[in-house]
Amino acid sequence: MTLPTDSINDEYRAARTEAALRDASHWGRLWIRGADHLDFLHRMTTNSFNGLETGQGCEAVFVEQRARIIDLGVFYRGTESTLLLLNPQSREEIPIWLDRFIFAEAIEFEDVTDKTAMLECCGPHMAKLLQQALSLDLDQHQDGHLIVTSNCHVLEAKGEFLRDLGGRCTHRLAAQDASFKIASKRFDLVNCDAPHDGFNVPI
Repeated sequence: MTLPTDSINDEYRAARTEAALRDASHWGRLWIRGADHLDFLHRMTTNSFNGLETGQGCEAVFVEQRARIIDLGVFYRGTESTLLLLNPQSREEIPIWLDRFIFAEAIEFEDVTDKTAMLECCGPHMAKLLQQALSLDLDQHQDGHLIVTSNCHVLEAKGEFLRDLGGRCTHRLAAQDASFKIASKRFDLVNCDAPHDGFNVPI
């Protein structure tokens, strides 16, 4: 990581070719807790929270009954709660809007924006920086790789037989020059009858 500098070009070059830290404390941070909070988020957003495991994260859009977009949030699953990262202008509005749809569910909100700080680490060597600075064991992650997950639908056709499969798609992106290439794909497909084993497709 390069030393702090007043040059925007140096900062951009560090983020693209080395590693850089950015203060993102202005973003809203909201803890969502309660026995029903994952099911509630599953119903109130466009993403699936039922299969989200501890330590995983996802993006999801809040939508109203007529499918009008309210805002985009980034969610990180904890052991008993979920951290929501929000647009700075939405940290007060989203909890108020969500509270309108809570009836008997066990759900709590806690705004921790003013009590915490947030740093964003970016660049192809960000894993190495985190490992050195925080003494983290990141051997399972390859330096310069990004992991992107999303929900997907697949139509399986065998002769006249058709069925829809829903699941999760995971792409591992490897840094190459000034861009990324797909290093591998993983599809975990599930239908209403039985689970399907995950498989890896190297690219």
